[in-house]
Amino acid sequence: MTRVLAALLLATTGCSSLFVSGPGAPAPTPPECTTVNLFPVIDSAGAVVFGIASLALFAISSDSHVSDEDRGVLQLGGVLYGASAIGLGFSASGGYAKTRRCRQAQAEWGARRYPGYPHPYPMQPYPSPAQPYPAQPYPAQPYPAQPYPAPAPYAPSPYAPPPTTP
Repeated sequence: MTRVLAALLLATTGCSSLFVSGPGAPAPTPPECTTVNLFPVIDSAGAVVFGIASLALFAISSDSHVSDEDRGVLQLGGVLYGASAIGLGFSASGGYAKTRRCRQAQAEWGARRYPGYPHPYPMQPYPSPAQPYPAQPYPAQPYPAQPYPAPAPYAPSPYAPPPTTP
């Protein structure tokens, strides 16, 4: 029985309760906390899935073709899935609140550390236009014609056989 309760308690805590950390007291260093909403989103998705499963189990248990014994098992499953959905929902809302407070604490730390932070004007998405090269002090001169060396005269190879005359 204690294993079932421990498993139920672990299933309803969710990722946000275990892995998301909120900001601490103000310090001279930036707050070390979680700014990403990954775990609260996972908890939200789990809450939706468990909620739908709970409603489906209750809908199946209300069918007239289900025996009384199976109806009790289906309703118990619906209650457990519903409890898990509620636990995951609370975990997700707590995770969203912690990440929001973390982002606010980091912005406040930046405002104390750097006046004017966050910047009142957004950064420009494009660089300034390229400046042309400065004017050349003299007009461009063509290169003088280069004499190419004359081809080497034909010389027979020292390893070739001597020419034959008929």
